Amino acid sequence: MKVVTYCRFSSKKQRETSIDDQLRECEQYAARQGWKIGTHYEDKALSGTRDDRPDYLRMLADAKARAFDVLLVHALSRLGRDEGETKQAIKRLKFYGVRLIAVSDGIDTASNGHKVNVSFKAMQNEFFLDDLKAQIDKGMTGQALKGYSCGGKPYGYAPRRIYSPTEKDAYGDSLVIAVERVIVAEQAKWVRFIYEKYAEGWSPRRIADELNRLAVPSPGSTWKREVRRCKGWVSSSISSILNNPAYSGKLIWKRSRFVKDPDTGKEKRFSRDKSEWVIVDKPELRIVDQPTFDAAQTRLAELHAKNKEIQAVQGKDAARYAPPHKYLFSSLLTCGVCGANYVMKAPSRYGCGGHKDGGKHLCDNNRQVGRELLERKLLTGISEGLFSDAAIARFRQGFVRAAAERKRKARPEAEAARKRLAEIEPKIAAMVAAIADGMYSPALKANLAAAEAEAERLRPLLQVDTRQLDKVADFLPGAVDCYRALVGDLPATLGRDVARARAQLRMMIGQVRLVPEDGHLVAEVQGNYAGLFKLAAGANWCGR
Repeated sequence: MKVVTYCRFSSKKQRETSIDDQLRECEQYAARQGWKIGTHYEDKALSGTRDDRPDYLRMLADAKARAFDVLLVHALSRLGRDEGETKQAIKRLKFYGVRLIAVSDGIDTASNGHKVNVSFKAMQNEFFLDDLKAQIDKGMTGQALKGYSCGGKPYGYAPRRIYSPTEKDAYGDSLVIAVERVIVAEQAKWVRFIYEKYAEGWSPRRIADELNRLAVPSPGSTWKREVRRCKGWVSSSISSILNNPAYSGKLIWKRSRFVKDPDTGKEKRFSRDKSEWVIVDKPELRIVDQPTFDAAQTRLAELHAKNKEIQAVQGKDAARYAPPHKYLFSSLLTCGVCGANYVMKAPSRYGCGGHKDGGKHLCDNNRQVGRELLERKLLTGISEGLFSDAAIARFRQGFVRAAAERKRKARPEAEAARKRLAEIEPKIAAMVAAIADGMYSPALKANLAAAEAEAERLRPLLQVDTRQLDKVADFLPGAVDCYRALVGDLPATLGRDVARARAQLRMMIGQVRLVPEDGHLVAEVQGNYAGLFKLAAGANWCGR
């Protein structure tokens, strides 16, 4: 009987010892049944509404591989908080032949009538989340009405905690009861600079370029979302500041709401009706004087109206108003100078996003390349270079050598691990039995933890199947044939499913660096043979 555990806690504010508490309950249950626990899966500070938890996915994968027979959880809510996902996970586990036991809930999928208990608990867990969200929203709205910060860190301000004079938190420290904003003088002067220059007629890009020329530090929490690995001011940073009413001394809460997409699992932002907004005047937080602020807002409104007119006229221009990632290499190209993504600067040309949005003082790479030329050159180069017969032959030779070395090392490692496990597993069983009989001590617990950690490290060494190494090299020809089918059928592929074609390219080549040299762009590409194996495993996509 192979028994494993899964534990989880949701928030970084929760104690990590909650994992230990859950595990202890599962261990005590296993000891009463005479079971020995093997692998322990855990996810820390991850919500149960997410289905992309690393150890949760690893546990399901191991269950599918029949790596264990029984899964212990402290409560069904630890497995998940989403009713649909929890029920689906239980269906998967039962299909894989795995028995699920939620210790504190008294749920055992091996018993009759467990479906009623599972349905009730899963629904209860989801209701708990809905109620929790409502309570949080109510509490944060109250804080907003008092003029306190409810999240976000706008450039020009810094958060300052307010502590309770009497209450303590779980660690004995003074309890944080609110967070307020304070003006950062050094940043505030650049906020005023941005508003003044925009009111004078400067564009956001020109303002960003000037700030980069002056080496003004950019908002540290913003640039990562706007330009990949490219630190500096960009036009969207400027636009965010110009559209924030906080600089006029107004705090607005609940302008947006976020809803989880049931298909992708990602949250999407939706604007709320103005009647739902919470608006509080905080004149002490004003950074920009009212005339300058109003002048900037007037210009923003005029440009917004003008853009709407242009879009109404050119709305059928699909190339100009294309959705993100429409093209084969979108999101796969990076600038070799600043690291920003290469983006569409015109309907048919790629250019450095850092130069486009931040100006020459952020990145001086102004080299552009036609989309069709880039696609043709890259696809031809990849096919004839990285995946040529000679390159594939070199890879196979290297892989055979590596596989032989891995086989040579795996056998003695497995034998040594088997001998050591034969020594420590009886000791673990004896210590678990002693604790179950009431012979508990800190020293005994520490010895048990050390022995289990060593066993956990050794067990994977027994599972090395060197036969799998013999199969991997055989995947390569199918993967290359599939890739060449993609290249040869490029026009049809682009019209059929560009997103999927791009995903296949990402697996095979990763990112492509475009480096300016002697007035030209040189593409740096490296084959990702691990990606080729993934492609071979999914060979049905190319008609096999």
